[in-house]
Amino acid sequence: MARAIVLTRGYRRSLARLGIKTGSPRGRRVGATVGRIADAEELPAPGDVEATIPPTHAAYVRRVRNENLWVWYMLRGSHVWAVAVTPHPPVPTD
Repeated sequence: MARAIVLTRGYRRSLARLGIKTGSPRGRRVGATVGRIADAEELPAPGDVEATIPPTHAAYVRRVRNENLWVWYMLRGSHVWAVAVTPHPPVPTD
């Protein structure tokens, strides 16, 4: 099931803070992760973790392959909202 992807301002800012540029090897790996999230048959997928974005928003988090990076996303209808990329693993809510 292909979902529409929304790259939020926070997502773009987090990439800039981490120095991840579009088209760079890290940028391609992050983009591939977002693409796999959007194409997943079922979300959250096994291995995705639910965590809280301060102060109170719940999001799902998936690790970028071969990187110490995590993509944070939210589901809204048929859209995947990419909300952040962080260099630290999430703290699960459960």
